[in-house]
Amino acid sequence: MVDHLPHSLAVAGRGRHDHGTTRRRAVVADQTVGFAPIERLGEAVGPGQRPIAVERFGGELDDRRVLLPFEMAGHRIVAGRERQQRQGRQKGAARGRGHRRFAPGQAWDVRRGVAIVPAVVALRQLQGPGQPGEPPMLIAHITDLHLRAQGEMAFSGHVDTAARLAQTVDFLNGFKPAPALVLVTGDLVDYGKPEEYANLRRVLDRLRAPAYLIPGNHDNRDNLRQAYADHAYLPKSGFLQYVVEGHPVRLIGLDTLDPGKVGGLMCPERIAWLDARLAEARDKPTLLFMHHPPYSTGMVRMDGYACVGGDRMGEVVRRHPQVERVVCGHLHRATVRRWCGTVISSSPATAPEVALNIHDQGIHGWVETPPYVGFYLWQDGGIVSHLTAVDPAKPARPFVY
Repeated sequence: MVDHLPHSLAVAGRGRHDHGTTRRRAVVADQTVGFAPIERLGEAVGPGQRPIAVERFGGELDDRRVLLPFEMAGHRIVAGRERQQRQGRQKGAARGRGHRRFAPGQAWDVRRGVAIVPAVVALRQLQGPGQPGEPPMLIAHITDLHLRAQGEMAFSGHVDTAARLAQTVDFLNGFKPAPALVLVTGDLVDYGKPEEYANLRRVLDRLRAPAYLIPGNHDNRDNLRQAYADHAYLPKSGFLQYVVEGHPVRLIGLDTLDPGKVGGLMCPERIAWLDARLAEARDKPTLLFMHHPPYSTGMVRMDGYACVGGDRMGEVVRRHPQVERVVCGHLHRATVRRWCGTVISSSPATAPEVALNIHDQGIHGWVETPPYVGFYLWQDGGIVSHLTAVDPAKPARPFVY
């Protein structure tokens, strides 16, 4: 892999064979910088650069599309000796030993190893902590709090969900490095009552990091909106959907609440809103957060309460490759899968976990596990996920060698 490209891209000239591996010579501007295995060409980037997309578009191994970042505009590419020979025979070819200039917004198709023809393609260069001087971003995620009114127990009177949330808040307040913000993805309370939201504020307001809330099926939009009227990000009417700007990662909260139903809904209006918001910032890495997962898990009972309209939402997400991650709640379990061109996952709850029951071969019930917190670390142009249990009785201990 080329590991020292200055400010841009490795492109291809006819390469050589090294221990049976087909390689192509990588060049930047007029400078040969090394050799990159063809399978890893997309990772040939320099310091502070996000990997360049290199996509298969034909049946042959040599047929590749190379997307060039904008700062390469005006530079020249040397494609190798054979390219120099061929270019002289092409009508209108630039003079000068195979050098060819290209303009902003233009890329090259690399075919049959050396033949290069211009092709206009959509280009994007994601901004993020891969850029020099920009720090990583740590996002915390809690979900399915299920608070009752102060003094009341949940889960048939067996679980003090407020105490579990208080432990989680203490954990987050003491965590280093401190998260930039905390996503709280629905089922904030158990019955959507004003007194439950009052209890939620009593506990959650101790968070030092800003919290961003969305509703789940146990919530009531109007009561949530009234209880958090001072949270300026929440819309004053309609769906509780919004965008959080000003960070290395753009955050979009989605409202999947379908009143009176356990399952969720992404209706055409909400999907159109999402499409419009994503179109506003195609070059900005984005994380979507929602309550109901729009995918099946194999847990038949929970899949029956998934998100209607998730397939149509997925079509929108597939058109917007800046979506780095979609995170959900609702399942009270950790799941992860590839979905519509991105990665989608769910986090366990601060309330007890739902028992694992694949294909309805076990008990549909709950297990008294510790509260959980999800973390999403944006660094080096990507998101790494972490999950951790919150159990004050079992603190971390140093390794002793």
